[in-house]
Amino acid sequence: FSRKSNKYKLLLYILPLGLVLMVLSIVASRLAHEHPTCQTQLCISAAHEIISSIDPKVDPCEDFLTFACGNAIRKGRERKLVKIKQEIKTDLDTLMEGRVGADDNVSVKRQKNLFQVCMNETGSEEESLDAFRMLLSNFNGWPVVVGDHWDGKSFNWISTTYKLRAYGLLYVSFLDFGIDPDPVNGSRYLLHIKEPFVVAPEEEHKISYVNFMIASVVTFGANRALAKKEMSEVYEFTTKLYHVTTENDWDTIDDIKDSRHSVKDFQAKSNRTDWLKLIRQIVELGEDDHVLFPKPKFVNALFNLLNSTPRRVQANYLFWNLYESLVHFFPQRFRQLEQNYNCQTAPSTVPKTRADFCRRIVQLSFDVIPTDMLYAKQKMTGELKSSVEEMVKNIKVEIIALLEHSGWMDEISVDMAVRKVNAVTSVIGPSEDLDIVNQRYSNSTLQVNGDSGCLLNVYLENRRALTDTMYARINTFTYNHELDKLANSVNAAYLPELNIIVLHAGILHDDIFHPHQKSYRNYGMLGSIIGHELAHAISDGNLWTNETKSSYERVAKCFLDQVDNFKIQGTTFKMNGTRTLEENIADAVGLKASFNAYRKWVIKHGNERRLVGLDYTPDQLFWISAVSQYCYKLSDKQLGQVLNRDNHALNIFRAVNPLRNNKDFASAFKCSLGSKMNPNVQCKVYG
Repeated sequence: FSRKSNKYKLLLYILPLGLVLMVLSIVASRLAHEHPTCQTQLCISAAHEIISSIDPKVDPCEDFLTFACGNAIRKGRERKLVKIKQEIKTDLDTLMEGRVGADDNVSVKRQKNLFQVCMNETGSEEESLDAFRMLLSNFNGWPVVVGDHWDGKSFNWISTTYKLRAYGLLYVSFLDFGIDPDPVNGSRYLLHIKEPFVVAPEEEHKISYVNFMIASVVTFGANRALAKKEMSEVYEFTTKLYHVTTENDWDTIDDIKDSRHSVKDFQAKSNRTDWLKLIRQIVELGEDDHVLFPKPKFVNALFNLLNSTPRRVQANYLFWNLYESLVHFFPQRFRQLEQNYNCQTAPSTVPKTRADFCRRIVQLSFDVIPTDMLYAKQKMTGELKSSVEEMVKNIKVEIIALLEHSGWMDEISVDMAVRKVNAVTSVIGPSEDLDIVNQRYSNSTLQVNGDSGCLLNVYLENRRALTDTMYARINTFTYNHELDKLANSVNAAYLPELNIIVLHAGILHDDIFHPHQKSYRNYGMLGSIIGHELAHAISDGNLWTNETKSSYERVAKCFLDQVDNFKIQGTTFKMNGTRTLEENIADAVGLKASFNAYRKWVIKHGNERRLVGLDYTPDQLFWISAVSQYCYKLSDKQLGQVLNRDNHALNIFRAVNPLRNNKDFASAFKCSLGSKMNPNVQCKVYG
């Protein structure tokens, strides 16, 4: 009887459970019939991402950030764009480290061969150390190493800078000589003389750093007593130079414009040195050529410091910087000293491997890395590129429609803005072919196969050639070359000086856009990014009449007030509404244009299937997808960095504020007027 009783109990349990499962199956079947779901692998992956991100218990009309990102933030999920960046880096490292293939492009062969030669440490490190000693002898030696044999009378930092540059060595210890776009004429580069980058350890690490310096030069051959005295002097000089540079940073774009002078005009303004002679040590320019100069205040502070500093200290500082820039070419006994210092001051620092060093050598030996270009080209299929081009075209149409219905722009301003949008060109993926890269390195000393010689000498020869190539671009501008340096960047940009929108291959990752993904996902993620960048094209006040500018100020005030009223929970931090204004407006406009383009797509192609396991409409999935890139939490330190340095607002603001100003969002989630996500007062820009 006991066994029978247990069987009956089991039946009594199973029968109701089976009935429940049957009812659920019938309901699910009916729901699937009413709302067919997409069963492709792309859709299943998208559904998984959303299910693991959202917190469906939260009302999206009251707290959309927590609704769309609650689980992702609670689990501490990595930022989507950071995750993609790391995935691409891993792929690029693997490609770079691969063996030379018979069918590889000639530039790829040179690059891979350099990496393999670098990885072969046997003999190369002692050889590089000997080559470095030989180089120093061409500069009358390193004072702290040669001791009393050093002739200070023959040392001059300006002429030494020229010799360092000629040898491919680090030559920017006292002044940095780079190139940047002309702030007046963005279609060309100018020489940019600016403050050097100075590494000054924190005061608490002073003793450790000075001991590291002393140990390094003693290992190199210096007398310990002399090293202790002179490297302490180098440290003190470094600290002073650091303060001179950081107290005179450029603050605004207007500062950069104010730095633009002809060499002759700047000489009249600042006569601390013969500027034309100094410049011609680096690159051949004339007195009427325009250059971006440092602030006179910095120039005076720098020359005052140098004039009060013995030449021996200057030379020791300069050659110490040089040593630090090349120490990883040297034997383990030198590298270990640096590693010991890093362990003392930053215990969590992961020691650099030989592969890390060799990857860095490759990166510094090519301005456009051949395998990076190859990777981007392989990812950029014809179907992908044409799909993105179609999306850009559709969103441009909607940007123009918003302009024409702005209500606050007069006809002249609208016409000028529409013309500019129509003239925007798009660069999607890499813009050059590997054949062009081959031409650039046709005279390279790097071998396709076999040993190219002393690794340090090969590296320096390439650095010298790359520096020559950089300065050859002065007074010209080839945007393809510059963009291809960032071929796999997980980023998009609008370049106002050229009126182009750039979508690097990295931002076209499958997690952001795929030709066969649902359009509510594609337009929500990549579309909102494209819309944001295109919005920058119409924010140029130079296109507007005075009446339109006055109207814009009223529109802008609404956005400024929203930033001022935004509270960052748990902190006293505040966002800067003025600094983030243009980006906040671009967020609002970009989302609106992308959603409108998506709805036009639906009218043309029909409604799309929903995602399996999610009871949300395609419109709702658009908005959930649009904020997915903001599903992360910043540490207090990161929060401060974004607030102090970034022109973009915090992710917690960007995820909700554009939506609070968008009636289509409120309609999609049926948010009643007066709810947090559909407030009574909203900011409207266009439409």
